[in-house]
Amino acid sequence: MVSINIWFESVVVEFQFLQSLDKLLFLCRMNVPAGCTTELNQTGFDFFTSMFVKHDKDHDRALSPEELMTLFAICPNIPWGKQMFLGVQTNDKGWLTYSGFICQWVLTTLLDVNRTMEYMAYLGYPINEEKSQTEAINGIGKENSFVLILLNHL
Repeated sequence: MVSINIWFESVVVEFQFLQSLDKLLFLCRMNVPAGCTTELNQTGFDFFTSMFVKHDKDHDRALSPEELMTLFAICPNIPWGKQMFLGVQTNDKGWLTYSGFICQWVLTTLLDVNRTMEYMAYLGYPINEEKSQTEAINGIGKENSFVLILLNHL
C-alpha cells in the first residue's frame, strides 16, 4: 500500500509540473512586427551550448542519433525534420555537429522565435515571474531596435 501511495504522489506532482510547464510555455510569446527579425543573444548561445555539451556524452563535438534523442526526450519531438541534416554541418557519420546544432537554432529563432522559446522551456531554461526565454532573444528592426510585444496569457 505504501508503494502505491508513493507512486500516486509522484504522478500528481508530475502532472502539476506539466500543467505548470504548459502554462509557462505559452505565457511568453513574441509578436514580431513586420520588417523586424529575432536572433539569439549570448545568453541564448550559452544555453544551447550547455545543452549540446551536456548531451555529447562521447565528447566528439557531434550528437549521435542516440544523443540527439536523449537531448529531446522531454520534448514532444525533435524540432526539425530529417531534411535539416542536409542544410547544416554534420560529421562523416552524418551526425549533427556543434556548429550545425547552433546554426539550426539560429535559423529556427529567425524563422519561428516562439518555437525556439517553446523548446527552451522544454529543455529547462529557467522561467519564473522575473525571468523568461526573452532574455535570450534580441529583436532587430529597421533601425536596429524595436520593442518586442509580449502576449501574456494567464
